[in-house]
Amino acid sequence: MGTLGCVPAYDQYFCKGIRGIIKPAKYGPQSILEISKYYTTNEADFEKLRTIASSKELEYPQMKIFDMCLYMIGQ
Repeated sequence: MGTLGCVPAYDQYFCKGIRGIIKPAKYGPQSILEISKYYTTNEADFEKLRTIASSKELEYPQMKIFDMCLYMIGQ
C-alpha cells in the first residue's frame, strides 16, 4: 500500500524515523490513526513539500510525501 500512497511503506527506515513521533511505530489501526493526526497537525509544512515535489505530470499523494520524509529521517 506504500506504493499507492495511501499509507506509508513501513520499511525499516520509515519505522526508525517514526519512532518518538508516534506510538506504536509498527503497522496497525492505531498507528494509521496517529499518523493521520500528526499529518493533519503539520499539514501546512507537508503540503509545501508536496507542492515542491509534485509537477504537472506527477502529483505525489500525501502519505507518499510523509513516507519519504520519515524514510530520510530514519536513514
